[in-house]
Order: sequence, then C-alpha cells, then structure tokens
Amino acid sequence: MNWEIRPLRPGDGGELARLHRRAILATPLQYYTAEQLQSWAGGLRPEGYSVAPGGHFDIAAARDVVAFCDQAGGEVRGLYVDPDWHGRGI
Repeated sequence: MNWEIRPLRPGDGGELARLHRRAILATPLQYYTAEQLQSWAGGLRPEGYSVAPGGHFDIAAARDVVAFCDQAGGEVRGLYVDPDWHGRGI
C-alpha cells in the first residue's frame, strides 16, 4: 500500500490519539511495566496534538494515519508507528 508524508491537519487528533495509544500498548513489557504503559496511553486526547512553536509535525498516511513524528528545535520529540505497520518501511 502506498503512503504519503504530510503535515498535521485540523481534525487529525482523533486518529493520532488512537495510533499513539496502540503504539504505546504494543511496547514489549521488557522495557516498561503494564501499569506504566496503561498510564501513558490512558490520558491521550484528540485536542492534545498540535505543532509546538518552532516545531514541525509530520504524519505518514495511507488511507488512515499510520505514523507520526513531532519535532522541535532540531530534536525529535516523539515518533510513533501503528503496530500493524511495523517492518513495512515507514
């Protein structure tokens, strides 16, 4: 399936929150406890996704959002890939 990289758009928050939650909960338990993962995934809300001042927010999208990356000040602040897309070149 083809995908494109595009900037954050108004209305993307719901898809980003779902993807973010799935990516966090797919993290192997050898790195964090289940309680930590649940805590991080539990508070995600659509309105929480925006471009930081001086930042850039990229989204990889096929039919749905499959990954996103938040950058600011020359630093990657977050990179999340839908678990169904792991190993597919995103």
